[in-house]
Amino acid sequence: LDLSKQQAAPVEEVDVFVPSAKELKEAKELFRQFDTDGDGTLTMSEIQASLYFNNVDYEEIQAIFGPNGIRATGPNGSVSVEEFAAFLCRRRRENANRQQSSHVSKYSKVARVYVSSCVHQHHAERRVLHESVSTDQNYLFVGLIGDFPGECVLPSEVSMSEFETLKASAKIFEASSDEKGLPQALDNLYVLDKNSVLPTYVLREGSEQDMAMVIKAFAEHEGEAQQLHSSFSKVRAKIAKSLNEQEVTKCLSLGSELDQAKRSYLFMRGIDDLPFEKQKSVLPGKTEEEVLQVLDRQNIFKENIYDRLNGNNVYKYTVPYSSADLKIHEAGPYAQKAAMEVLNAEYLKERFAEEALAILAAPLAELLGRPPAPSLQMELDAHANLMKRNAALIFRAETDAVYKDVLDYIHGSPLRATNVEKLAMADAKTRKRAKDELEKMAMPNSPLVLVGTPGSGKTALLAHLAEKFSYSKEAGHSALVYRSIGSTPLSSDGRLLLDGLCEELAKLYGSARTGPRPPSYNNLLVEFGELLRMLGNKKTVVIFLDGLERLPSTDHALRLSWLPAVLPDNVYVVGTSVSAEEPPALQRYPKVNIREIQPLAAADYQPLVNFWLENYRQGLQEYQKEDLIQSVTAMAGSAGLRSHLRMSFDEFTNNVFSFAAPDKLTDISATPGVMVYECLGLIVASKGGLTEHELRQLLNIEEECKRTDALPYLRFHRGLQRLSSYLATRERDSRTVLTLKHDSYRGIIEGMEAFSGRMLVWKKQLADFFAAQPTKFVSEQGGVTINLRKLRYLVYYQLEAQMWGDVGCVLCSIDNIQAMCEAGMSVELQRMFTAALRTIPHDFAPADGPGLQTVQDFYRFFLRTVQALSQHSRMIEQPGIVVQMGANEPLATEPERQAHEILAADGDTRVWMHALNKAVSVSPLYATLLGSQATMRTSHISFDGALIATGSDGGAVQIWDAETGESVAALEGHTAAVNDVRFLTASRLLVSCSSDHTAKVWNEPNASCIATYKGHKAPVLAVAEQVVERG
Repeated sequence: LDLSKQQAAPVEEVDVFVPSAKELKEAKELFRQFDTDGDGTLTMSEIQASLYFNNVDYEEIQAIFGPNGIRATGPNGSVSVEEFAAFLCRRRRENANRQQSSHVSKYSKVARVYVSSCVHQHHAERRVLHESVSTDQNYLFVGLIGDFPGECVLPSEVSMSEFETLKASAKIFEASSDEKGLPQALDNLYVLDKNSVLPTYVLREGSEQDMAMVIKAFAEHEGEAQQLHSSFSKVRAKIAKSLNEQEVTKCLSLGSELDQAKRSYLFMRGIDDLPFEKQKSVLPGKTEEEVLQVLDRQNIFKENIYDRLNGNNVYKYTVPYSSADLKIHEAGPYAQKAAMEVLNAEYLKERFAEEALAILAAPLAELLGRPPAPSLQMELDAHANLMKRNAALIFRAETDAVYKDVLDYIHGSPLRATNVEKLAMADAKTRKRAKDELEKMAMPNSPLVLVGTPGSGKTALLAHLAEKFSYSKEAGHSALVYRSIGSTPLSSDGRLLLDGLCEELAKLYGSARTGPRPPSYNNLLVEFGELLRMLGNKKTVVIFLDGLERLPSTDHALRLSWLPAVLPDNVYVVGTSVSAEEPPALQRYPKVNIREIQPLAAADYQPLVNFWLENYRQGLQEYQKEDLIQSVTAMAGSAGLRSHLRMSFDEFTNNVFSFAAPDKLTDISATPGVMVYECLGLIVASKGGLTEHELRQLLNIEEECKRTDALPYLRFHRGLQRLSSYLATRERDSRTVLTLKHDSYRGIIEGMEAFSGRMLVWKKQLADFFAAQPTKFVSEQGGVTINLRKLRYLVYYQLEAQMWGDVGCVLCSIDNIQAMCEAGMSVELQRMFTAALRTIPHDFAPADGPGLQTVQDFYRFFLRTVQALSQHSRMIEQPGIVVQMGANEPLATEPERQAHEILAADGDTRVWMHALNKAVSVSPLYATLLGSQATMRTSHISFDGALIATGSDGGAVQIWDAETGESVAALEGHTAAVNDVRFLTASRLLVSCSSDHTAKVWNEPNASCIATYKGHKAPVLAVAEQVVERG
């Protein structure tokens, strides 16, 4: 290892949020208008007035005045106009950066359908939309507007000034009317939440009588507004608008950059010849004049929306009145309106359903017909989002010794340079001290690995380091690569991970990749090393790899043979793992480059909680903070980790008011059938998460709600709200999936007895669910879409659920193999075969259906197909090619029989190539070892037949997969030809001898030399093993 490798001096960071001169000038001109006394400063009240005037959201105003907000540094609590303008410009940039990091990729076809309606009036229409439109594949806003305004609802929260205005107005109402108790009703409904950054009153559960009294007073007394406090009209507008009006107006005001108006579809329904008596029954307790006022208000609202959209995307429907089709429920004692439904079957099914779907078909077709997204860009976007999200969890990174070690490793340590100079000095003591100091420092030309137990914070630390480097001055002339292994499908397999890394490195280098696609593992090993070397000659390369141990145990990439112990110049690799022994290949790297992250000390709990509260602009009372820390101890005992603290923090800050207790994981009823329990369990048992559509089907919510006539999506989303402390949305397989907010939560939840006992049940449920889905979806227009989620996860769930027979049926199917190859998933299919062969018990032999031997036969067929087509780029992804290869297999083999059944079913519609020299028996050839750079002299097969070791003239010992012929490791150390190699019986130890007069013993799993035997005066030609039987 080269101790004298020179590194660049530490660099300064670039503040990417500094506003431009133009932004500052515009902001100063805007806020100078509110400087009433012209002294160049703004008081806090003037700032608040300016923000309200510019329609800044209430939540943003809270943040501006919060712990991370503006600070009054001038006289009498004032701020200079220039200082406030600069603060707001900077905050705007930070918010834009934060929002960008949370958005899905611009290439994504994933979106959402938002439905707003007067719920009571459109119960039937909402059910039609729910059954007809898949809510995890579209991005539309659908508004249903009826004959009457929807329910007026009290705002969930009001500021302290707004509440005081309501109280003052309530006293005036009370004095001028016979109805008493309005101020008391407000006090009963609203409670001060001291956890808000600004004092806020929040709505809590109260009596219907109090709610009806407040709504009636403030939403319906329009003529008396002039007698009240001057600011009453603004507060009253919050209450007077129906929820339907609020949602529609807000959706159309999301901003031109979202182009929301073009994606909004409003359906306005009217009932012809509805008797006035029926209209009065919908609005109980109102006079005729008041009923007419309500109808006029709704008509005005409809016309305003129609004018705003210029008639585009607005569809008006009329339904003939029929007393049999109109269902009006009895109003409650304090209800504003009686629930009304239109149950006209002709309108619902033949008009509304068909026409609504026909209208929505165009944008859906446009969305789903977009060109395929570049897979590399999707992968980079996903990992960039993960990096930003995880980086926000870090705390006091600058004081962490490991954090400083990593910065010194990347940027260069002045102390290292000093000690390297001292090695050249004459004084022996100085040289020894310098050598001792250098031995404690991470070697700059070898990977640096941070190890720590799950939940110790290594993921957050690595993400913070990557984000910090991306903002540094050096980032402009460096190449930064970040991967969170296992977080995306393309990082969950070693070959796909390497392929993606090579693709990104080639793009950074400015070159195009050549060679067949998909590349072989052998070619990837060579290509990755070559790209590192070439890019390192051009610029500094920094690669962050989170979760080296997350690769599957059957994956040869877990040996880390692709990550050399000695890196090329100007290349730095920082990784994480759970321990220094996992994966075993970490032992190849210098011990000084394995740095352990210590668990969080109990004394740091409180400071970390305070840091998160400030960082996320949230508040907790002191007693709540104490309860939070006690819950960590109760959950994990004295061995609490950051993950336990973070989970408790998420529970205590999930819309928990200062006067309320949080909903905890331990409070969930662990009873089979309880929706919240089943929902969380299915997500934990899933691989990568589940879409909302999949969850609703798994939970069978539609059937459950039919008995109670409830709306399924309302019940479902209320359940998700209960789980929001633990869940997050991510993009996967061109879908938005619900998954755990942090990966470390999985271990915590699985460790609970209530969940661990049902994990096998949930995995079997998931296996059965995906097995029942079609492999391909065929549209009415004849378009075919491959079901990627079924192909990617079905075998995984079946293996986890120990459904060996079902695994065989899937893998031993030409149709399944063809579909996966067409979808570009041949690499993943190979991993599935490998996992199945290593997981299914050797004695498994079902009476009917494929057994282990049949799985082995199909695997051999698949490998023959891959190898035959390997020189033709993406040939294996061509439709029908696998069927053709199967039809040309020897007679009476299972692949040949299935392929001919498919051909016979297709009749004459399929063209295929028939081999005239078709083999009469399956070739005994298992694999061809390709990729050695020198002549092979010797070989030996391991005791279990899984590996082959070869020795070559170049001095290298290579380890090969006996099934696939892939090179999985290169053992370097001999300086001359390797004459013999031999695996020791019943172990992974390997002995080699060479013409360099030495013999070596290797630990094959971690590719390290554990002993070298010297003393021969001539080349060592052979090795032998003596087995000693001990009595």
